[in-house]
Amino acid sequence: MPSIRLGASDKAPAEYRKDAAARLGDGYRNVWLGVTAENREWFDRRWKHLQNIPAVIKFISYEPAIGPLRLPKCGPYPDWLISGGESGGGARPLNPQWIRDIIEECRRRGVMLFHKQWGAYRNNPLVVEGGMSLAEAARADSFGRGGGLIDGELVREFPLRRQSVNRGRA
Repeated sequence: MPSIRLGASDKAPAEYRKDAAARLGDGYRNVWLGVTAENREWFDRRWKHLQNIPAVIKFISYEPAIGPLRLPKCGPYPDWLISGGESGGGARPLNPQWIRDIIEECRRRGVMLFHKQWGAYRNNPLVVEGGMSLAEAARADSFGRGGGLIDGELVREFPLRRQSVNRGRA
């Protein structure tokens, strides 16, 4: 099946809906669709649009994580959440507790989580909480930019495909 590129940015999911209805109809079994949500405010704004678009996997890219993110108390929930810190010279800090909290929530709600990276070693809990130097943390945790271990664990889960694609609830 040919790939389809929707015209909207992952930061403008309201536009997805218009384009998706015309291009996807009732959905395709191979479409994974996601939006960026840097914190709870952006999650609340963007998830409400994405959850009603037909796609076999719906995901949130919580990167760069620049504030805490919480899932709603009641579903629907995304199938997958990818977390990560911002990288580069002007990168904003990432509090390791934000990642621990969203991992706990995802596990409680059955959402698969993939923690990509801390973005910079200055965000890595080995440095922030463990007192390691940047060089020591780099030797101890080489998984991604700034490392990727969370309390000694590499959290890199993938979602299972749903058998059917429906409009509305995930």
